[in-house]
Amino acid sequence: MGEHRQGSGKVISGGSSLRVLLVGDFSDNYDEGLKNIVKDFYEHLCQRNEVKKINVKNLFTNDAYSVIAGFDPDIIHYFTGPTCSSLALLKALSIRWSHSKTIVSALHPRTSVLSRNYILRRALGSVAKADILLYQDSSMCLTDLSSELIYLPNGVNLNKFKPVSKVEKDKLRKKYGVDESKFVLTHVGHLFQRRNLELLIELQQNNPNYQVVIVAGTYVSRDADLLEKLRQGGCTVITGYLEHVEDVYRLSDCYIFPVLLGNSISLPLSVLEAMACNLPVISINYPALSVFSNVQGFYLVEGPQGIISAADEVYTKFVNGERIDTRQEVLPYSWENVVAGLENIYLNSVGGSYE
Repeated sequence: MGEHRQGSGKVISGGSSLRVLLVGDFSDNYDEGLKNIVKDFYEHLCQRNEVKKINVKNLFTNDAYSVIAGFDPDIIHYFTGPTCSSLALLKALSIRWSHSKTIVSALHPRTSVLSRNYILRRALGSVAKADILLYQDSSMCLTDLSSELIYLPNGVNLNKFKPVSKVEKDKLRKKYGVDESKFVLTHVGHLFQRRNLELLIELQQNNPNYQVVIVAGTYVSRDADLLEKLRQGGCTVITGYLEHVEDVYRLSDCYIFPVLLGNSISLPLSVLEAMACNLPVISINYPALSVFSNVQGFYLVEGPQGIISAADEVYTKFVNGERIDTRQEVLPYSWENVVAGLENIYLNSVGGSYE
């Protein structure tokens, strides 16, 4: 069984660098949480290390070969997994670079057949085990697939996602055509059936003072019937790529994450972004979000009725002028802190240090 430990988050200083090969979805459309996470890890790691990246969708191409030709990585890090293909690929790359440490980020483990098939997991782990598996959901550690298990959360851009004044909030509502008098409950993400978004219609119709606003991602094809149903139910749905998605968080009063477990990454990026904008958050109970379970203004619920009831409570507190500070709780999740923790994990794995 793998050893569990925490990424330290300690900031490392000095001039030395690691050679890191990142494998993941590095295509250009960043209207999707997982791709933004991979992009942010890459950009921050490049500030201190020599980093090459391979787009997993173009893996067996001349472009990919040109990236790795002549490169001798200390670390080979795959986003996201763990899947049969990701572990097999890491095994193949580790044959090419036998000294390299192999790492898998298990950002979305519940979608993997390995999470449901113990025999397959044991068999694959016996021949293609990663050195380290970085996890966020403690109930999905998959200990058979790595020699060591380490907790590492996602980061959030605290400079981009931050609250604004009431005056600026009203300006944003005018810009996006949102009624200034309404209590705005927002959701950001893909628009398809498995995400439990029909619940937002019930939420919209629960209180005449509510306005549900949905930002529908473009990376995954939208369900046209669901889109029409949401609009007919009174929800405002913003379609098309929205460059400044932070505007919608800022004009909102509450963030709703109704997505059923297994249909999102373990630690939803939109939840962290909403908290960075100091919004109260109501979410289906994801194990990785349990770190916020005692935070004032953060509600983990078990089902649809829980979301409706929590929204009523948040609205009452809003009307009564009660203050919250969810932003304070995500300050440790800045990308600077999270990537410093990842660098420490890298260094500990190779027995090195920045000098």
